[in-house]
Amino acid sequence: MNRGKNTSIWSVETKHVTMSQTGKGGKQRDKEMVDWSKLPVDLLRLIVLRLFSLVELIRFRSICSSWRSSVSNANNPFRSRPLIRVNPIIVVVISIPEHEHIMGFPDVKFLSRATFFRVSLSSSLHQGRLIKSDVDINTRKLHLLNCLSRFPLEHSCRSLDLLEFTVSEIRQVYEVQDCYKQSALGFKRVVIVKDAGDDHHRILVISWDGKIRDWNYIAEEWRRIPDQTTEFTDIIVHKGLTYALDSQGIVWLISSSRSIYRYGPSLDENITSSCCRDMSFVECCGELYIVERLLVKNDINTNGSYGHRFSLAIHDDVEDVRWIRI
Repeated sequence: MNRGKNTSIWSVETKHVTMSQTGKGGKQRDKEMVDWSKLPVDLLRLIVLRLFSLVELIRFRSICSSWRSSVSNANNPFRSRPLIRVNPIIVVVISIPEHEHIMGFPDVKFLSRATFFRVSLSSSLHQGRLIKSDVDINTRKLHLLNCLSRFPLEHSCRSLDLLEFTVSEIRQVYEVQDCYKQSALGFKRVVIVKDAGDDHHRILVISWDGKIRDWNYIAEEWRRIPDQTTEFTDIIVHKGLTYALDSQGIVWLISSSRSIYRYGPSLDENITSSCCRDMSFVECCGELYIVERLLVKNDINTNGSYGHRFSLAIHDDVEDVRWIRI
């Protein structure tokens, strides 16, 4: 097994350093212990590159002063990310005779990141709990959130002993919020796509109308992904590829050039076909699954008619999609 081979290699290397040595006269010297604080800086930096979360970096830096000083802003894989600001996707349309005026919401929108972790006792790794945290935009400190919402936990501990607990990062989730940390209108799903050779990460969203849009940093506007013939319910980045799921259970692939391709067949019809269906992606053990949830039908028509004075519209580079009447 690979594990056995790795173990034997580490034993040989450790034995080579810590074995007793016999000097002149048959006297045995004291065992030389490994001084982990004197590992080469290049080796420490290679270890840092293989860390998988900010929590692991904190554990690494807490070993000793030399390990802590080996991580600089240049080689820190978890540097503080700049605050990403975007324009609102929902605008107010004021209709008057023979004229329409579009008015955007004045509050600032920004991309909020939250991370799911699995926390378990180091002495009992088979049992664990799920926690969620994000970074406060003012203090830059981590704080715990309710796993089913983005509200902070009222009675959460302020510190976590990483010698007693093992913390593993599961995944990050994103949401567009306003300056009051409220969810911005119009966004159903948000993902970040890392494109090679691009200074900016691509922000892809599914809006209330089921269309996929991305944020154009240069023009500072939301652009609709072309050639969309269906409504989408979820979007995910899995193993470096961006997948979208439509309301019929068909999986689509979105390329780096903003092209969209049908990736798989639709799901078979079943007893849920007469109900409202909400399908989403779920990652498990490195595989991608589709989970279907039944919803209660909503008979309220939110599209409205053209004759109302005020209405909300989804605004992008193609057109304003009228959504809710006021």
